[in-house]
Amino acid sequence: MEKPRIGDALLVALLGVAALLPFLDQTREVSSHEIRHAEIGREMAASGDFLIPTLLGRPYQDKLPLMSGAVALLYRAAGEPSIMLARLPSAIAAIAGAVLLYGIGCTLSGRQAARLAAIGLLGLQGYQDVARTARPDMLFVTATLLACWASTRALAGNGKGGFALAGAACAAASALKGPLACVFCGLFPYAAWFYGGALRSPRGSDWAAFVVGFAGAAAIWVLPVVHRDGGAYLWSFLMQPDLTTWHLVDSIRRFHWPWLYGAIGLLPLALLLPLAVKDALGQGLRAPLAIALAMLMVLSVIPKKRMHYSAPVLPFLTLAIAAAVERRANPRWRHAAQALAAIGLVSAPLYFALVLPRVRPGEDVENVAARRILDRLDPVSPVVCFGEMAERLAFLGRRTEVSEITDDEALASFQKLAALEGIIPALESAHAIASAEKVAPTMDADQVIIVNLSGRGDKDIFTVADALGVEM
Repeated sequence: MEKPRIGDALLVALLGVAALLPFLDQTREVSSHEIRHAEIGREMAASGDFLIPTLLGRPYQDKLPLMSGAVALLYRAAGEPSIMLARLPSAIAAIAGAVLLYGIGCTLSGRQAARLAAIGLLGLQGYQDVARTARPDMLFVTATLLACWASTRALAGNGKGGFALAGAACAAASALKGPLACVFCGLFPYAAWFYGGALRSPRGSDWAAFVVGFAGAAAIWVLPVVHRDGGAYLWSFLMQPDLTTWHLVDSIRRFHWPWLYGAIGLLPLALLLPLAVKDALGQGLRAPLAIALAMLMVLSVIPKKRMHYSAPVLPFLTLAIAAAVERRANPRWRHAAQALAAIGLVSAPLYFALVLPRVRPGEDVENVAARRILDRLDPVSPVVCFGEMAERLAFLGRRTEVSEITDDEALASFQKLAALEGIIPALESAHAIASAEKVAPTMDADQVIIVNLSGRGDKDIFTVADALGVEM
């Protein structure tokens, strides 16, 4: 257990700035849902409503407005939305996460291992990927690390109110990933105490402070939202399928994926992971590896298993590797770890500067398609789309008259037209019919809507039957 040094933290932060901030404005490579979160921030900045996020004018229940609020504030400060500003909160959170890992590492593994781990974390493929993406995942990682850092200080006897801060950070993480945050934040103190050696055990008063911190932080957003709509939006967030639907088969299936994703995301330091495993087998399990294993076990049994879900595990695997290297007291191992960390730090800037322009000389193909559509549209004409193209048109065109028709809405209109008119429309046309049904109530009785049925629906009947659960 050693005291952190300001110089080390500043070094980690500066290396993070150099590794993560360049090329945030590139549009040759756009990850899944980046435009979605950029557009949510744009709508929030335009409306000034920082309580309830919207996407294409509809309340967005999947994520609470922590990420979108930060993005909206940046848009307002800059006066113009951009993909770079949408990605900036993730990059800043990644730098803060590395500094927090340094603080955790000083307590659990010593200052040298903590510094090596924090610098190595910034160079991990998986960490850099999430840090450069306009999605809430990196904010979730950093909020979780803040909760772990605060509880570590409290267990080490160095911080009053540590568990209250941990509870507040857990509330922020829960706004981004739901109950998964509470599980991680609850596991950490016990794993750190049991395998950390010098830390005291968590007490009942600690958890009381944790609950107070959690409730206080949650109340900052919950109370105004409940006051506005009586809790309708909050209820829709809590009742979304991701939080209420659980199937045993989905949990067991692909049990190994988080372990595989964690190993891939750990590159290039994954080459030294056998050293940490050997150290645990020979010297006993230490806190960083125990925490990482506990997280991986939890991720293995949740229904959804995506690559970026393993991001919270990477800091603790990195700390386990760094601690194993330092315990070896062999300059060769230390030099190897430092070399791998350096390679990781420069790899992303070199990739975006030298490799990506050759592989993809132009902008992301879906962005190109969206711009071509916008060039052919009247600036004030409403647009109806299905899929993520609606989000791209709204964000890239700075348009408010873009609406999206869901699959359920299109299927309902498909059935209604077939039942009332004896016409089986193509699914593409069914989206237009659903849009007309939405627009009609806003029009005068003497106004007319013309819907062009662009294709026959007989080719889609098997797709529709599958969606409706009908055997043919």
